[in-house]
Amino acid sequence: MKKKVTVIVPTYQHWDELRKCINALQDQSYPKDAFEVLIINNDPTSKLPSNFELSSNFKLLEQSTPGSYAARNKGIEYATGDIIAFTDSDCIPHRDWLRNGVEALGNEIERVAGHVEVFFESTKLNFIEIYEKMYAFDQENNAKNGVSVTANMIVKKSVFDKVGNFDDLLMSGGDFEWNRRATAQNISLQYCSAVKVRHPSRSNRRAFLQKLRRTTGGMYKVIDGDSTMFLSFFLRGILPPIKAVIPTMNSDKGNFKEKIIALIVMYLVKIYCTCYMLKLCLTDTKLERQ
Repeated sequence: MKKKVTVIVPTYQHWDELRKCINALQDQSYPKDAFEVLIINNDPTSKLPSNFELSSNFKLLEQSTPGSYAARNKGIEYATGDIIAFTDSDCIPHRDWLRNGVEALGNEIERVAGHVEVFFESTKLNFIEIYEKMYAFDQENNAKNGVSVTANMIVKKSVFDKVGNFDDLLMSGGDFEWNRRATAQNISLQYCSAVKVRHPSRSNRRAFLQKLRRTTGGMYKVIDGDSTMFLSFFLRGILPPIKAVIPTMNSDKGNFKEKIIALIVMYLVKIYCTCYMLKLCLTDTKLERQ
């Protein structure tokens, strides 16, 4: 008998992207009677378009509390599966995503960090896309450090009884914060390349900078006035990415020119995030919601 899986997909006004995600989930090779999909609408004022057709194993829930982690917690509350699979509304799961994810979980493995493949709109990449090609969603390295992004994470539901839910006060970084709690409790985590989803690269500056502000804002909430953590963040932010040079140059993700561009953009990203952190610390700037 197949284990029951609950797929949780938070969304915020991303109906076009969500349609592709839904199509991929409806086409899963895992038996349809063995999994449910909970779509959590994080903006109840934005309604599901009338031309959306959901299979009988799909449910639409609403969460008015802002933030994707509040939405995920809502999904956990209503989940009936023994296993919970997380992905994002702009992700496109591989057809065998659930099948391989369930197989990757075993008696010794309680969390799986799946592979996230970044894809691009064109073959001619701009600087932002080159940066994302080199560094975005390095799930293998994440798992080595005891964390995973919720774009592709599969977990035994019983883990949440031990660790608790996501911190729904965080607008960003809640997946890493939750995973660090799980790792601190020796909850096993394994990277699995066969558990795949595809994720579109950010290609324009506005979306990219919005992401940087959101993730830095999440770190600001984690630091929460801790001067030691802030000093560490600041010092790491102003120093060139020396430690990244050798891994980047040895990577097979790009050619020599792309690797140099990626390193330069990485340093600019570090400076930008450091300056934004300072702004948050010195002002009452409202954190971006998405």
